[in-house]
Amino acid sequence: MNYSGNDVVDRNLLPFIGFCNLVNSDYTQTFTVTKASLTNFPALDGQSVSYAFLQFPTRVINSPHTHPHSTELLLVFKGLVDYQSKDEPKQPSAAISFFGSGNASTVSVPLNVY
Repeated sequence: MNYSGNDVVDRNLLPFIGFCNLVNSDYTQTFTVTKASLTNFPALDGQSVSYAFLQFPTRVINSPHTHPHSTELLLVFKGLVDYQSKDEPKQPSAAISFFGSGNASTVSVPLNVY
């Protein structure tokens, strides 16, 4: 689905509203990931990037994992995201991940490794 050449570029290509409801929203009671990828944002076709908005409720850790098809840049803008413990259990956390792939995929590392 490459939008160069004779393909029609219309208003359905560009808008992605998946993150709009996240601004000033209440934090969930469970870990939540909201993704912007080629599947739901066609403008990313050929860009080799994707994004994920992460919401961590209190007392939840970011379990060890890898992204075998991508590199990740994690920007934490509220709270603390840690793979071992949360130093401030009263504070939820929020972050956005930027991936260098349209299909970052996630593989969890078994907890018994640590």
